[in-house]
Amino acid sequence: MLTDYVFLIARLLLAAVFSTAAWSKLRDRDASRQAFLDFGLPAPIAAPFSVLVPVLEVLVAAALVSDVSS
Repeated sequence: MLTDYVFLIARLLLAAVFSTAAWSKLRDRDASRQAFLDFGLPAPIAAPFSVLVPVLEVLVAAALVSDVSS
């Protein structure tokens, strides 16, 4: 029973981390694109990744909150 609450809190904290990361990337897409370029991604790939990665982070956060583990 206690472990259920621990896992719930862990999932909510992870969802908050992913949501915050996504929000910051979407808020400043130029800096996000530049970060991907600095990591070594080619320019044609860095631009779509600056949108794709935050969208995936939001989806992961939503999955953590919705508890799809049945």
